[in-house]
Formats: sequence, C-alpha cells, structure tokens
Amino acid sequence: MSDSDHPPRDLAMFAPVLEAARDGIVVVDEEYRYLYANAAAARMLGYSRTALIGRDLLLNLAPRERPAVLRQIAAALGSPPAPNRA
Repeated sequence: MSDSDHPPRDLAMFAPVLEAARDGIVVVDEEYRYLYANAAAARMLGYSRTALIGRDLLLNLAPRERPAVLRQIAAALGSPPAPNRA
C-alpha cells in the first residue's frame, strides 16, 4: 500500500475492517474532498486511490443528484448542507 492507500491516522485502527469491506467506504472533509477511499470504493468509482484523494466528491455525481446527496449528508451529520455546493 502506498501512503495514499492508508486511512487517515485517526482511522488507522479500523484499517483492516475498511480494507476487508466489499462495500465502498470513503471519508471526506468539510468541503467534500476525499480523504480516504478503500479499495472497493476506488474500483466502484473507477479511479485509483491516489487520484481520489483531494478530489471533490460532488464531481463523481450527476449534477441533478448533488442536491439530494448534500441533503442526505447534512441529515446524517445533523448540520445544514454546505452553501453553494449543489
């Protein structure tokens, strides 16, 4: 694994579980940039992990899907959606 294949330090203890998962798992920052993607997510999205890290999550969504995804993220986090992101 290269450095970009490893989860952020605060997720390192979960690395074996994240990597063994068949589901795509990603971690994004407040601006919806990928901080981590497991191997399944990289395959699913069609990018290398290196290419995903720092990439805007919304670029992987059709424009019409973005408002709904932002609402779902906001609801899961208990916060309002990021302004001007749809």
